[in-house]
Amino acid sequence: MPAYKYKLFRQPMAYQNKGCPLRGCPYYQGQYEYRDGLCPNAEALLPRLVNIGCMVAEDEAKRLADALRTAIARAEAG
Repeated sequence: MPAYKYKLFRQPMAYQNKGCPLRGCPYYQGQYEYRDGLCPNAEALLPRLVNIGCMVAEDEAKRLADALRTAIARAEAG
């Protein structure tokens, strides 16, 4: 999910609950719009991304890589 869809940015509770970024924000006086479709490329790409932590021991990285290979093979097999 793109960051602009997170509850933190859609409801006025960010930045110590000062109304930012939706109303009465002392840090930004410009216009804003957090609508669905704002970044269609990000919205299309994000569901297909796989995020695996990179700060893991080598054996854990190999285990994760094997699990990813298995998941890809199963998805491709239908």
